[in-house]
Amino acid sequence: MTTLVVSRNKLSDQVSQLLLQEITSGALPKDRALPNEWELAERFGVSRIAIREAVKVLASRGLVSVRQGLGTFVNDVQDWKILDPELLLATRKNQTMAELIQARQIIEPGFAAIAAVTATPEELEAIRAAIADEGEADNIHRVVLADRDFHRSIAEATHNAVLVLVMNSLNLLMNESRRSIASQDIAYSKRSISDHRRIYEAIAARDAEAAREAMHQHLEHVAEQVAALPGPVSI
Repeated sequence: MTTLVVSRNKLSDQVSQLLLQEITSGALPKDRALPNEWELAERFGVSRIAIREAVKVLASRGLVSVRQGLGTFVNDVQDWKILDPELLLATRKNQTMAELIQARQIIEPGFAAIAAVTATPEELEAIRAAIADEGEADNIHRVVLADRDFHRSIAEATHNAVLVLVMNSLNLLMNESRRSIASQDIAYSKRSISDHRRIYEAIAARDAEAAREAMHQHLEHVAEQVAALPGPVSI
């Protein structure tokens, strides 16, 4: 194997990311044993402690498991915790934006409807603040962050940990689509802010059906913007 030397910042995280890529790409297939700690440490130019921590991260994501006395082996894909954001991103590189938008259209209107019932005053303020940040954004990076915070704040207002996990995963996948739309459509931010305000107002008014419909309309607008991008675009 080629020796790969990683930088000294968060060594275990970097090693786990590199191994994750090898596993999800099929370079390390199901039931394949990982090289032992000494071999991995030499390959990546890190300590055995960093390797041990990296393997723990992979195990927490369901990617590998330790077989006592035999070593660490790659698990079947059905055992992977596929909603883990980093793992989801690694296994969905070739999915199109259109598929992502379709998933959002199924899921996010329900988030908005639930938030209209469950959001606390503090959570409503977080949603409103994200819209304000979006209005003040002066570059694509800030627009993307504000958009992400808006949708995440709505998920958090559902008080459902599973829905928050789903939204975090979607947000990770959506970053590239947001950048692509924002960089090619100068009216993106204004349309988005207008839609977000309607969603916020419905949630603040405790009108679940209006919140659901406002989110649905917003995602219809996003789908139109995605369709207008030149050529098929992957996440």
